[in-house]
Amino acid sequence: RTVMVTGAGGSIGSELCRQIARYRPARLVLFEICELFMYEVEMELQRSFPSLEIIPVMGDVRDQHRVEKVFSQYRPEIVFHAAAYKHVPMMEKNPAEAILT
Repeated sequence: RTVMVTGAGGSIGSELCRQIARYRPARLVLFEICELFMYEVEMELQRSFPSLEIIPVMGDVRDQHRVEKVFSQYRPEIVFHAAAYKHVPMMEKNPAEAILT
């Protein structure tokens, strides 16, 4: 199966990627907005799971066109949506940004 994780480079998303990789999906699509986080999780997964097809995809879950393109291209059968703000007190101070994600 093709599995996709949004927010793949974040604390929750990267842990999901590690756990999912142990089940050996056909391919794992990493969807992430931050280049550094994407690079770090991709390198870690390549070292730990060299036979796993890892597809790093840069993008923002708030960009409907980008998300639709990724779904069309890779056809994920399972999606774990971990792209979110997780620091509640900070987001309470920035509600307009928080609701966009």
